[in-house]
Amino acid sequence: MKKHQLFAGLAMLALAVSCVEGVKLPGVDVKLNSSSTVSSEKLFSLSAENASTASDGTYYIESAAPAPLNATVTLGSTIPGSLKIDNSSLPEAAFPVQGTMSNVGVALTVENSSSAPIKLAGKAVFDGKEVALNPAVASANSSSVLAFVTDPNAKVQPVPTTANLVPLADPDKAVTKGSKSVEIKELEISDGSKAAAPSSVALTVSAKYCAAFVYPEGTKLHLDRSFSDLGLTFDRVQYPLNEYDVHMEVVNSIPFDIYISATSADGISGSIAQPILAGSIENPVTTSVILHVVDNSGKAVSHMDQADLSLDLVAVSGGSALKKGQKLEINLDKLTIVKL
Repeated sequence: MKKHQLFAGLAMLALAVSCVEGVKLPGVDVKLNSSSTVSSEKLFSLSAENASTASDGTYYIESAAPAPLNATVTLGSTIPGSLKIDNSSLPEAAFPVQGTMSNVGVALTVENSSSAPIKLAGKAVFDGKEVALNPAVASANSSSVLAFVTDPNAKVQPVPTTANLVPLADPDKAVTKGSKSVEIKELEISDGSKAAAPSSVALTVSAKYCAAFVYPEGTKLHLDRSFSDLGLTFDRVQYPLNEYDVHMEVVNSIPFDIYISATSADGISGSIAQPILAGSIENPVTTSVILHVVDNSGKAVSHMDQADLSLDLVAVSGGSALKKGQKLEINLDKLTIVKL
């Protein structure tokens, strides 16, 4: 009798392990049914407050000095003071962890109240790296934008199209790596024409740091996000597992190869063997991805929603640009149990 009861008990246990709580067997798949569409704006934390778009949709950023310089100076003298720009709150895409941005600079808006054009020259300090601002001409009785950029010939400029573009020397690529702080200083004013010029000039000069979100091949951007940040959940898996594979399908129109890893302080780690392949708005690319996870947290898999998700994005051949309309379409398909 006891033997029959033992067999019956084992049968009930096997039945329980095969039910909902019960897909807890190595090799068994659990459907996740979680999907999300993540725009480039959401992924890169871009907003109207910190980014603008060029005519072709390419994003660029402008970060302004809090106040302009106002002065009346004689020709051949220097405007007192400097313009300081704090870039520390700019999106992560403004600071490549490897490589450079393609076009970076500073734009000075010069309000020249005199009846003659003037020349303005000075220095810009990018995170301690000093670069000369070569002389540029501000028109008479008008407002002129003098844009000192690393690539005046680039298709996409991070400044208004009406700006006077001036080459900004950057021999060791220090400027194009992204700068947390910029200072414009020692602005010297001189005669900008052969005609007679007034002995003194009243000026207002304001400054912006500017950079187009365009990157040469090999540049790497890094983002720290979570699955919940991306609108994805693991709510269908409410029990702990030691090791599992998350199968997902990603449609990518962002022109970066994307590598993913996951970690948490309480013992979650995971990575994908192959990247999500770069695509474009015109030609989105679909990649099937397996995120292999080792989970020593002892918590339900749904806890992984809050795990740190590291994204490394690498610019591809021909360069990459962030544009309005790019997105990731992510479908969490299933979870395959590897180890209980």
